[in-house]
Amino acid sequence: MPAPAPGCLAAIPATSAMGRAPGRARRAARAAERGQVLVIVALLMTALTAMLALVVDVGFLLTQRRFDQNGADAASLAAGRALADAVSPLDASARLYFTQSDAELYQSVRYYAGLAPSTTSAAPTGVNRAGAVQGRTALAVTLEYSTGATWCVSPSSVAPPRTPSVPACVLPVVGGVAYPPLPAAAQPFRVRVTVSSTTNAFVAGAIGGNALSPPAPQQDSIPACLRAAGAAGNVTCAQAVAVVLGSTSATTTAARIPVSTGDCQISAPAGGGLFQFWGAAASGCGGDVGSWNNLLDFTTETRWCNTLTGTTDPDYRYVNLLPAGAQVAGGACAGEQPDPTWTRSGYTRDTVYPGQNDVNRDVPYWIAAGFGGAIRAAPTDGNRFPTYLDLSSSPAGNLGQNIAAGFYCGSSGVTATTCDTAINAAGTYFFAKNRPGYHDVCPDTWGRRYGAGCRDAAVVTWTQPEWAVGLNQGGTGWATSGSGGPARVRAARLLTFRFYCDHSGAGLCTQPPKSIVGTAANSSVWGRAVGHVVSGPCATCTTGPSLYGNKVTLQ
Repeated sequence: MPAPAPGCLAAIPATSAMGRAPGRARRAARAAERGQVLVIVALLMTALTAMLALVVDVGFLLTQRRFDQNGADAASLAAGRALADAVSPLDASARLYFTQSDAELYQSVRYYAGLAPSTTSAAPTGVNRAGAVQGRTALAVTLEYSTGATWCVSPSSVAPPRTPSVPACVLPVVGGVAYPPLPAAAQPFRVRVTVSSTTNAFVAGAIGGNALSPPAPQQDSIPACLRAAGAAGNVTCAQAVAVVLGSTSATTTAARIPVSTGDCQISAPAGGGLFQFWGAAASGCGGDVGSWNNLLDFTTETRWCNTLTGTTDPDYRYVNLLPAGAQVAGGACAGEQPDPTWTRSGYTRDTVYPGQNDVNRDVPYWIAAGFGGAIRAAPTDGNRFPTYLDLSSSPAGNLGQNIAAGFYCGSSGVTATTCDTAINAAGTYFFAKNRPGYHDVCPDTWGRRYGAGCRDAAVVTWTQPEWAVGLNQGGTGWATSGSGGPARVRAARLLTFRFYCDHSGAGLCTQPPKSIVGTAANSSVWGRAVGHVVSGPCATCTTGPSLYGNKVTLQ
């Protein structure tokens, strides 16, 4: 073959070039594909990691929402039960108020929601909380009341973000203390608690999803989520409504002891304070009751006549003013004329201890052991009773100390469960540790504050006090006013009262609650009217709190 011309390159055989080019192309294509897979896998891993992180964050939020509901349920039920057990008379017009103050109720709500009750901290305490995110969560709790169709927010609470906004409650102030709104007649009383959690997400903040809050709701059925002040994170919340309904039936099982107070005297002199049952009792009920010791006469009716047999005989010398049934054949009153204005149709005397017609023994016995009889209480036709006094319409002798012996026994002759029978014929006392319903530390505000003991009992309240005209001359009729204690009253209602006591140095409840009321005479007894929570079905429930019993349910 001739040599190529100068300046020209020899031609490359076509077969050689075509044989080598496809291999390099395939290798280059495969390398490019490997790079694309790595990018796709990296992107997928990033997406999967983000999705997993969101699942974790959302899971914790859903768990937190469940604990929000637990806290709201517990807090609202606790508030409802506290109110149901704190119903007391406000005045002589039969209005009621709750003796659990608004501030104390909000503290209780905070506790059950998972916050320290006596501070403003938003840090969870672990009560009704998810422990896994406790350090990443801040709480906010709101408390609202309703006495009808509308709601108002407790001034102790922060207002929930609702549209339209919820107004602040105008609270009744009694004795300088603000209490929840007065319950309205024929209306259930409702308490709404909303618990909100602001939870700082683990990874959602990196993708801009760590500042979410639900909008302000326009419907009461939707909870109003409130971001905790200064907290970063997503907000969840839940609400619960507790309804307090009243019962027209007394629910107490306590013995009906022979102690009483006037219907217009059962309101404590200061809100949240205690009522003094004996000692310098308040005047009222249509006349001056002075220092009358509020006690009914449960002695046998055969002793009610005008035959004076001795200075310790509870004989009232009421000529023509005798109770029906006093004329027993062969009895001391057989020749007397009955007075139809006395009523005994609903009275059954104590079969275990009918009484000895001796105020020094009967009074402490019935107080300490409980009156075992029965009486009819009704504002218009309840039993007419004489007051347990000797020959005058005011306390005489050691009546006050008899009362003290029945309640406290005293510092001598007392053990945890017994009293010397020389002090108290019953051999026990009202605040003995083995008495049914006794609390060595009362489960209420007074117990928490002062460590006072307490016990509940049914108390006969009276109305229509009357004074005998010309008592010392045999009596000529009845007057609706007078001086000293009334000579007779009508049993009006059976209310549940809680009596309080203080402990002696030996740890026994043997003295009046001086820690609560300050200086108190040893013959005085202090307490307050309480409502009781009805458990189970309540066929007699009305539509409002009462003094007789209440049912608390979640709405």
